[in-house]
Amino acid sequence: MILQPIHELTIVVVADVGVPNQERIVIRPTQSVNLAGFGLYVGQLLPNGMIRPYPDHFLWFGEIFVAPPSWIIIYTGPGNFQQTRLPNAGEEAYVFHWGKNFTLFGVPGIVPALFRFDGILIGTQPIKTPLLGK
Repeated sequence: MILQPIHELTIVVVADVGVPNQERIVIRPTQSVNLAGFGLYVGQLLPNGMIRPYPDHFLWFGEIFVAPPSWIIIYTGPGNFQQTRLPNAGEEAYVFHWGKNFTLFGVPGIVPALFRFDGILIGTQPIKTPLLGK
C-alpha cells in the first residue's frame, strides 16, 4: 500500500531510547494543524523501507491545534498531558504520555510511524441477534 507523505508534521528524533520515563518522540509541526487527524504507532522497519505495525501500540492525540514554532513531545511512559513553554527555547510544547510500562525503542528496527486519518467507517452499536445460519 502506498500512502501520501505527511508534510504538516515531522519526526525530529526518538530521544533517550530505552531509558524508562525519559524515552520520548519529538515532533515539530511545519504548519498549523489539528492533531485529531493524526495518530502514532510503533512497528518493525522492513528492509524495503515499509513498516509492519505492532498491534496495541496506537496513540491518538485528540482535538488539539498546534502551530509552528512549537514542539510535540510524546513520552512512552505514564503521565498526564501538559501544555507548557520550553524554558530554553521559549516555544510552546505539547507533552503527551503514551502510558506504557516499558520502553518501546530499545530494540533495533523498532520505529515510530506518524499517520494521517484519511477515511473512516463507524459501525453501529452491537445488538443481540440470533446467530446467523443456526
